[in-house]
Amino acid sequence: MADLLIEDDGAVRILTMNRPEKRNALNLALSEALFDALREADSAADVRAIVLTGAGPAFCAGADLSEFAALSSANMDLVERRADITAKLHGVFSHLTKPVVTAINGAAMGGGAGLALAGDIAISIISDAPTAKPVAATRSCRAVRAARKPPARMPVALPSR
Repeated sequence: MADLLIEDDGAVRILTMNRPEKRNALNLALSEALFDALREADSAADVRAIVLTGAGPAFCAGADLSEFAALSSANMDLVERRADITAKLHGVFSHLTKPVVTAINGAAMGGGAGLALAGDIAISIISDAPTAKPVAATRSCRAVRAARKPPARMPVALPSR
């Protein structure tokens, strides 16, 4: 089973983190696949927007802590590789030229919260909560996106249901 599902719906590239049994926790393989897929979608001429979501009940639980046992001074190559992809993944959003919508389908914790806020628009799509309403978040979260360039377009407000 692939850690990342990639689907095109017209001009929209949909990237689905596909580790529902781990609440889409970011292991090394998923982090690298997501980084590569975001860059590829941004360079694809037929893609005009990118949607990032998670499979199952969570958007993303953050880092997969089960991998951390292997991150030690005895395995510095892996430590550096993990640190590098984490920084690159969270930094890539500020370099993308196409809009990214994060479709938050459940819990977004730790680095997963960073991913949820890293897009241009974040939309909560939790359907089983009776009071859930779409929530729009823009690039204004300076704590997560301090290095992000100013918005190229006005924030979009979504109507309540």
